[in-house]
Amino acid sequence: MTGARHALDDVDRKLVAALQVNGRASWGQVAAAVGVSERTVVRRAGPLLGGRVVRVTAVRNPMCLPGVIPLVLRLRCKPGRTPLVADAVAALSSALEVLCLEGGDEVYAVVFVPGPREQRSLLLKDLPAMSSVTSWRTHRLLKIFPESLGWRAPLLDEDKAAALTPAVFTPSATPPEQDGVDLRLVDLLAADGRTPYSDLARATGISESTARRKVARLLAGGVIRLATEVDAELLGYRMEAVLWLSVRPAGLARVGGLLAAGPATRLVAVTSGSSNVVATLVARDVDELYEVITGTLGELPDISQFELTPVLRAVKRAGTVLG
Repeated sequence: MTGARHALDDVDRKLVAALQVNGRASWGQVAAAVGVSERTVVRRAGPLLGGRVVRVTAVRNPMCLPGVIPLVLRLRCKPGRTPLVADAVAALSSALEVLCLEGGDEVYAVVFVPGPREQRSLLLKDLPAMSSVTSWRTHRLLKIFPESLGWRAPLLDEDKAAALTPAVFTPSATPPEQDGVDLRLVDLLAADGRTPYSDLARATGISESTARRKVARLLAGGVIRLATEVDAELLGYRMEAVLWLSVRPAGLARVGGLLAAGPATRLVAVTSGSSNVVATLVARDVDELYEVITGTLGELPDISQFELTPVLRAVKRAGTVLG
């Protein structure tokens, strides 16, 4: 994503917030939420989307992809080599998110490995071959709290945000079967989540009504989710951090659910390893981050260990390398 220095005014920020609520909302719906004309929205949105300051994409749910192994990696790097390692990991097609963390020597990555063979190759061959990596820890994602996904800046009136919000679906235990057309639709939406249904139909050789039905089924079944990616700092949020918790098994659902319900959360997941809950948090500043942590977690007895690592730079998000 380019345009990281692009300045956003209040209308731009509300436009982005509307797309965070519903990335495929019509420009008329966005205009109603923002409180400006549809012409203004189209004129403003063009440069933001065209310049990739804002990107709407479809993110695959690893729990609905047969054989996929979702991992979180913590990589320790030689001094001064962290950016090179982050870029190398971001170049992997399986990497969904890559962050450089404060402290100067650590990279965080979420990786969706296609299968056991690729997992063995990554952990036993690819990572050891990176001479700038001194050590790493691997955490398998065991459960992702879906309500934590899709962080959105609370810049719209509640009623206007509610009018934009699409229906909420709970993915079934058995994901819907996907044929070749479904997989092609996922690829197209991953490249541009706002691709019109007419273009989706043309690219896959189906009717527009079938394209609508298939996309609705993929969303309803939890196979994909829409994500609107933007540099949070452009919306006034200057602090991001990765939170690592050690939680007693009986408290995993409570702690994870409490974190997931918070407005500052990008992701909450239960993982393997001694730090068995990982979360990414967004806040306006250090004071707000402190309030989020102490107000949400301070009184929970199930947490036995706590570690917070601020994010220095985002290298890749939602499968897209950032500029």
